[in-house]
Amino acid sequence: MLFSKLNMPMTTVSGKGEIFSLLSGTAAFGNGLIVHGSSLRKKPQFKQLTAAFKRKSYFYPYEGGEPTLENVREVIEYAKRKKSLWIGGIGGGSVMDLAKAAAGLYKTSRDPEYYQNGGVVEKKGIPFVAVPTTAGSGAEATINAVINNEKTNEKLSIRDDYFMADLIILDPDLMIGITPTIVAQSGLDAITQAIESFISNGANWYTQNLALKGFELLIHNIECLFDAANQKEDSASYEKMLLGSYLTGIAFTNSRLGVIHGLAHSLGAIYKQPHGLVCALCLVPALEINKNSISEQYKKLSDIAGMDLINRINLLIEKFEIQNVFKNLELKDPKKMIANTLASGSTKANPKTITEEDVRSVLKRLF
Repeated sequence: MLFSKLNMPMTTVSGKGEIFSLLSGTAAFGNGLIVHGSSLRKKPQFKQLTAAFKRKSYFYPYEGGEPTLENVREVIEYAKRKKSLWIGGIGGGSVMDLAKAAAGLYKTSRDPEYYQNGGVVEKKGIPFVAVPTTAGSGAEATINAVINNEKTNEKLSIRDDYFMADLIILDPDLMIGITPTIVAQSGLDAITQAIESFISNGANWYTQNLALKGFELLIHNIECLFDAANQKEDSASYEKMLLGSYLTGIAFTNSRLGVIHGLAHSLGAIYKQPHGLVCALCLVPALEINKNSISEQYKKLSDIAGMDLINRINLLIEKFEIQNVFKNLELKDPKKMIANTLASGSTKANPKTITEEDVRSVLKRLF
């Protein structure tokens, strides 16, 4: 069997300037609410968008940081007050996760925390529209929204088939002006997701092919994009990285990921570090743990990378000057962190069965 079930976005539009198809693409939905990050307000497209949507939809600024359950409540309340019939997210992974959770839970009867703790989403929400402005999270093409529970200081997914986007717009022009730091961190997050979805024990023929194509686009274009961002130049690598991240998103929403994401969610929540940075720091230690269990897949990834995979990742980390932010810090509540990592659905999809000792070894490397 090639696969038993696939979750796919309904419509995807890709190309330079396609952001301006947002109005026509959402016309059938009615009035909407567009959640956006601070970076969009600095782009020339923002003024044109607000003019085009005048009195037809509302713009909701999100000031950044990984979204919390309270943020989700606030967006749902605002959208209902404005009688919104769809919710869009234009921004990075955090913006899209916030908009996705709000759209997906719009018609539910319980508090968002109930669904984060495993409650079943009893009713489909309103359409979700995703427009990424970074190449990394793949959140535009997934059925999960990663949200912080501010009470427990845990970062967990709210996951449901209903969360899949109704419309995705991939416009590389929106990435122009991105900082080299964001390119490095979000790009290494995407590469991590491509690798983990390819080697996941939940992978199938379809997801592996998507993951491999995504990996190829990402690994061959991330340095070009980093250099272009440094020089503040346009580049064909913007479009290729955006597509690579999107394909990887479809792959891992169907296959799940691995121990890196199982651990990264705990580390990111406790130490308030960017998700992409945490994934980048965990990638090589996790590959070393998995290497003996994935010899054939490892060789295939290395062939695409043009050299040994771990060596290639180390070269990227060196070029991007990725610093180990955990070095010499106190390891807080390791028992809870290990327990949360082992309980994670991502960890359970790891090709090697992860033990407490495996998690301890990665933490030892980091700290």
